[in-house]
Amino acid sequence: PRTHHALGKALQASGDPEGALRELERALDAPPSRRDEGILRRDLGVLHHQERHTDLARACYVAALEIAQDVHDALLEATTVGNLGALEHDLGRLDQARPRYEQALATLRTLGQERLEGLFLCNLAILEQESARFLQATRCFERALTLLRRRADRRGEAIVLGNLGMLRQEQGELASAREFLAQSVVAARDVG
Repeated sequence: PRTHHALGKALQASGDPEGALRELERALDAPPSRRDEGILRRDLGVLHHQERHTDLARACYVAALEIAQDVHDALLEATTVGNLGALEHDLGRLDQARPRYEQALATLRTLGQERLEGLFLCNLAILEQESARFLQATRCFERALTLLRRRADRRGEAIVLGNLGMLRQEQGELASAREFLAQSVVAARDVG
C-alpha cells in the first residue's frame, strides 16, 4: 500500500490524475493502519479537489477528518481542516473557509509545522485579499513568507511572492508589484 501511495503522489505531481487515482485507490484497498487510511483519504481528497470534483473531495476530506479525530492525529486533522477550508474558499464560501483556515493554522502553529503553516497562511491571505481586507492580507503574506524562507521552501516562497505582487498591483502600487513579481520569478526558476 505504501508503494501505491507514493506512486500515486508522484503521478499526481507529474500531471497524471488518472494514474494517481488508480494508485491511491489501490493503496486504500489495504491500508496498513487506520491513520494511514486517513492520510490516503485526505490525499484522495486533494486529488479530487485539484480535478474540481468537489463532492468527491468533500467526502474524502470528511472521512479523513473523522479518522484523524478517532486516532487523535492532530497533524492529519489540521491539514484536513485546512483543505476543507480551501474547498470552501474555491466554492466562494469565504465565511466558511476563514474559520477552517484559522483552526488549521492554530494547530499547525502549536505543532511547529512552519512550512504547512506558511502555505495555509498564503491561502488565508488570498481570502483576505478577496474580501478587500488588504492590511490583513499583507500581514498573512508577510508571515507566510517568513515561515517559508525559514524552512527553505523556494516553491512556496515563489507562490507567496507572486501573490504579494498581485496584491500590490490591485492596490495600485506598481513598482512594489514588479519587485515582488520579479522575486517570484527568480524563486520559481530556482525550483524549476
